[in-house]
Amino acid sequence: MAGDALDIRLCTPEDHADIALMNQAMDRHYNPQLEPSPVEEVTDLLDRIERDRRFGSQFALARQGARPVGLAAFAVIHPGRRLKGLIFLKDLFVVPEARGSSVGEALMRFLARFALDNGIGRIDLTAEPHNDGAIRFYERLGMTVRPAIFYRLDGEGLDRLAEEKGL
Repeated sequence: MAGDALDIRLCTPEDHADIALMNQAMDRHYNPQLEPSPVEEVTDLLDRIERDRRFGSQFALARQGARPVGLAAFAVIHPGRRLKGLIFLKDLFVVPEARGSSVGEALMRFLARFALDNGIGRIDLTAEPHNDGAIRFYERLGMTVRPAIFYRLDGEGLDRLAEEKGL
């Protein structure tokens, strides 16, 4: 792996198995107490995303040689009539053995070039408040903190809201 050139590109269906492997690495890193998602489950989801563009998910995969070492999962969103679109970066992940070798920075540069090449005006993301390494990384890249309250609706709350006739 060391010495191999880093290649980053947007993913195609041929990359689904590698994305599934990266997803398993993320699962093991962020949720070591849980079994990683089965490869078939992830590739089925990726096939569904590929078939139905309403989902809007895109992936940039970084490889060193033939080995996937980094992944950026993102969506392009076009808010407001006078605003340029934005990239919402959901996940940026680099396998532990490739950290410190500029893979994360290369993925972010790839996204910045993608944004500018496509008339997109910004990149937004969230970071966990306890993830000091990620916070330092994003600030080193020139990102600024925008105060906001992050909301999530999932599980029973999502089920309940979807079923209610009115609020």
